[in-house]
Amino acid sequence: MIVLCAGYLLATIFFLLIYCAIYRPLHSYPYPGELVDVIPAVLNVRLAELERWVSDEMSVLIAGTLSPREQRLARRRRRRVISDRLVPVEGNARLCLAFTRQQMRCLRSKPPGPRSERDRLLEDLFAHSQYCCLLLTFAKAIRLLPWDRERMIKFHRETVVREVREFLLVFLKFAATHGDYQRDNLLACLDCWELEEGLC
Repeated sequence: MIVLCAGYLLATIFFLLIYCAIYRPLHSYPYPGELVDVIPAVLNVRLAELERWVSDEMSVLIAGTLSPREQRLARRRRRRVISDRLVPVEGNARLCLAFTRQQMRCLRSKPPGPRSERDRLLEDLFAHSQYCCLLLTFAKAIRLLPWDRERMIKFHRETVVREVREFLLVFLKFAATHGDYQRDNLLACLDCWELEEGLC
């Protein structure tokens, strides 16, 4: 009887953890309305700064110029800074997911037929924002676990940053269908002018 109760308790805790860590964050934002309502939420996204903190150059700088004690402090600070830089990206991805989910419902209710460029970008943005949310949730989890620090940094550099760039690029392309001023506003807010090359 005790084993059965313990099993139920562990299963409940497990499903509660899945609900709180993955399902609820993906469905927590109300429909934000228009794309212009998403723009104020992206002001703190600094992609260039994130890329600098996860770069090999930062690893070399920490390893080559600091004493062992300073290295430990810098590594701890580095993990915290990466985490702080990804908070607005995650918020941005969730807002985009909430925005595109409602749009996708309307799109899927239409009869099948040829889709416009904006519709294709909307589908792409929905898929990227959904994947980005899940990836950032996983990245947050591994930053809390006692993972090998170099593997964690490599994962962020080679996977997280690449997917965030792809997500932001699709976001900017979709914004450009609403007008160039919308795209320019987002480029200024996101501080990721280097992504403009991918828009051409």
